Amino acid sequence: MRVLFVLPRMLAGGVERVTLNLVASLQAEGIECRLALRRCHGEFIEEAKALVDVEELAGDGLHHFVPRLARLISDWHPSHVVTAFADVGLMTLLACRLAGDKTALIHGVHNTHSFANRRPGITGLIRYGLDDVMARALYRRADWQWARNGGATITHGWKPKSGFLK
Repeated sequence: MRVLFVLPRMLAGGVERVTLNLVASLQAEGIECRLALRRCHGEFIEEAKALVDVEELAGDGLHHFVPRLARLISDWHPSHVVTAFADVGLMTLLACRLAGDKTALIHGVHNTHSFANRRPGITGLIRYGLDDVMARALYRRADWQWARNGGATITHGWKPKSGFLK
């Protein structure tokens, strides 16, 4: 199993901390991980580089993000691509399609991000709206039957080697 994590940068935030914790846990289980960033900067960048291979995709311009990510996916063949943030999630979805690879896309959607993105001006409106669109699209495509694991409600998680959490 190979897992590619895709984020915009490594600022000192909750998503970034959770990503580093996930990478460390997966690597401890023998799962190969990589981290692809739009730009290699932020408070957690040195910790990330010490933990995992880090790829900068678009330090020289956002227009490079999708084609470079598609090339990385095509060359490395991850079994799973994990991302968060609606704008990066949308570009990651496009890159997966462009790569033509049959990788599972896992996109984290959480309530606080929409609130945090609700900034004044057109950029805030676009990001806020994009979060809503991505969340709706992903929830429609989720495999809820699998997530229920035969039960009446969805489970609290899944691990590659041990399966669903009890």
